[in-house]
Amino acid sequence: MEDIKLVKIENCIFCKSSEYKIYDSLDGWEISECRSCRYIFTNPRPSDEDLQSFYDFDYFKDTRHHDKFFNSDGSVKSNVEDYYNRIKDIEKWFSTRGKLLELGSAHGDFLYKMTQRGWETYGIEISVEAVELALMKNNLKIFNGTFEDFETDKKFDVICMYQTLEHVKDPKYVIEKAFRLLNKNGILVIEVPNVKAFDLRISKKRKWLSYDLPRHLSHFSPSFLKKRLLENSFTILETDLYYPEFVLKLFNWQHDNKRKAVDKINTEPMSNNENAIHEMLKDHTTWKGSALKKFSRLFPGWKFTIIAKK
Repeated sequence: MEDIKLVKIENCIFCKSSEYKIYDSLDGWEISECRSCRYIFTNPRPSDEDLQSFYDFDYFKDTRHHDKFFNSDGSVKSNVEDYYNRIKDIEKWFSTRGKLLELGSAHGDFLYKMTQRGWETYGIEISVEAVELALMKNNLKIFNGTFEDFETDKKFDVICMYQTLEHVKDPKYVIEKAFRLLNKNGILVIEVPNVKAFDLRISKKRKWLSYDLPRHLSHFSPSFLKKRLLENSFTILETDLYYPEFVLKLFNWQHDNKRKAVDKINTEPMSNNENAIHEMLKDHTTWKGSALKKFSRLFPGWKFTIIAKK
């Protein structure tokens, strides 16, 4: 950290208050909490220039991401993730497909899946290496930069960010810009680590993974993020608190319902024949899934997803 220039946040990004307290610390980094609006943020943090160095190619090869993106021999994985939950969370709100923008697209695997299903997709990614891999793997041209730098005249039906909002310098601006770029009745999907998760209280490794310091500049709770979305004229459609590890083991959860539904998803590219278009994916709730959701209210898992409508 000696060679890293640190920037101290004097005023809360959301409410501009200068009153904050130490929330937690880990690996030499401190996390602050605004006394006024309860925004939780890494403070101090690396400068913009130094922060970029934390997103080189090795970022996707560390212990947090290696198994998702790379094989055991170090080669890049092909697209094997089915993204069932993400597809369902989006398509259940629509009768037809439209334009989708993903912030933090990584190698473009999810965008590739949605393109196959008939969505007109766009992506933004800060990592140069990830953008190059997205072109190599999936023939996707993803904008290399930040949401702040992204300029477009387009309006989107879906803007989604999975494990991304915690990385941005100004989440308030991102939420406001997302609202402006959405069509009427368009949806915003945000998935972030839950700073109030039960798993963080009982697992040091989970805390290290979820904090991901100093890359994670913000640390969100469901109540805080919902309040900020409502302040920006969004309507909350759904909040999924996910499940802690001990509940998954207790129920011996094998994703049986998920697998049955995934088998129905056609993974072949879209055809010009309108009759070949995939059906929109909808919810298939089982008693086991309903029971797990009730448990998650008492023992929220390490991440949560909020879906909001303009």
